[in-house]
Amino acid sequence: MITEFSKAVCVPERDILGRKRGRVSDIREVYWLLLRENGLYYHEIGRLCDRTHATILSGVRRVRNLIESGDSEITRIYELTKHIKR
Repeated sequence: MITEFSKAVCVPERDILGRKRGRVSDIREVYWLLLRENGLYYHEIGRLCDRTHATILSGVRRVRNLIESGDSEITRIYELTKHIKR
């Protein structure tokens, strides 16, 4: 799933899974949301991405709130990638 997601957003896999901040962290949190929507638990996503379950939970909440509030960039990324399944 990470490979297809990476190609869709034009960001290298290592950056999505890494520790870079800024725009990449927003993209990373959209990836976590997609993993959650595909049935993974927070602790499983954390294990995959070398983060704690609390970090994943916080990121998923944040990106959901941005989508609900109409953030155009996050919504665009989500709409571009929401079809990706694991």
